[in-house]
Amino acid sequence: MESLRLRVKDIDFEYNHITIRDAKGHKDRRTMLPTALKEPLAQHLERVKVLHQKDLDEGFGLVYLPYGLQRKYPNANSEWIWQYVFPASTRYFDPYDKIHRRHHLHESVVQRAVKSAVHKAAIPKKATCHTLRPQFCHPWFDSAHHRFTGKRTGYPNRSRIAGT
Repeated sequence: MESLRLRVKDIDFEYNHITIRDAKGHKDRRTMLPTALKEPLAQHLERVKVLHQKDLDEGFGLVYLPYGLQRKYPNANSEWIWQYVFPASTRYFDPYDKIHRRHHLHESVVQRAVKSAVHKAAIPKKATCHTLRPQFCHPWFDSAHHRFTGKRTGYPNRSRIAGT
């Protein structure tokens, strides 16, 4: 779900990182943006931007904003930076707000894709979306990333957390 909730503004191509909002423990976390994914992700976002512009042209193009952001920034729900990186293929009608919106992909779409990839790769172990999460979301990641790149991700390592 953390990946599906990504917004355009959470991807930083300049600093090669992705910000995960409201992750486990209700904290924002940062992880790396692999160099190999920069170009395909940029191309994907161009296609998403075309979809968003089409939605806007048809009088839609709105997304849900968390917490009180909709009240604070009334027009932000149609801005490009707030759109989902992985939008759903169709819009939905929100019965509570009486608004047509485009939500992010449903988790079952990704679960099916991972299951299919595991099957095609003939991986003999059980692997799910959650199996992949620890690879990018644990404190050891920052120190390993720093050793290879010389750059910090902004994610605290264990020694600073433990106070040693």
